[in-house]
Amino acid sequence: MFKEILLLILLIIGLAGTIIPLLPGIPFMFVTILIYGFIDNWQVINPWFVISIGIITAISMFIDYYSGVWGAKKYGASRAGTWGAILGGILGIFIMGPLGLFLGPLIGVLIGEVLSGKSLDKAIDAGIGTFVGVLGGTVIRVFISLIILFWTMFKIF
Repeated sequence: MFKEILLLILLIIGLAGTIIPLLPGIPFMFVTILIYGFIDNWQVINPWFVISIGIITAISMFIDYYSGVWGAKKYGASRAGTWGAILGGILGIFIMGPLGLFLGPLIGVLIGEVLSGKSLDKAIDAGIGTFVGVLGGTVIRVFISLIILFWTMFKIF
């Protein structure tokens, strides 16, 4: 029973990691489930389950990386604004911590749009799109991590 409780705790930490950018939440959950499968000799968690979680993890990572860029493009960001969102997201996490996940892409797209010659109004529109995309991606990741958590707990208990 100890290993099941530990699994639950680690999956909850992974769930928290979908919001807190210092921990790659869903990949952490995947690795936790994979290790549990090995420890349990694939008694409850079988390889097909792990492959399924791996596919879900890959989808979530795609959503994670492209949600802000999608939002920026949807709201009219140029190539410079899109790159600004990407670089802002990366730098934002390191400079501002968890808050940088949301503010970094927003600031990055604003800077990229202004440097490419767009008006401040157009840059703000692209920034809002980036923020909406990042927020939407976060909501989707939380939903995915809850599916992983409950699906795994259903198999274990």
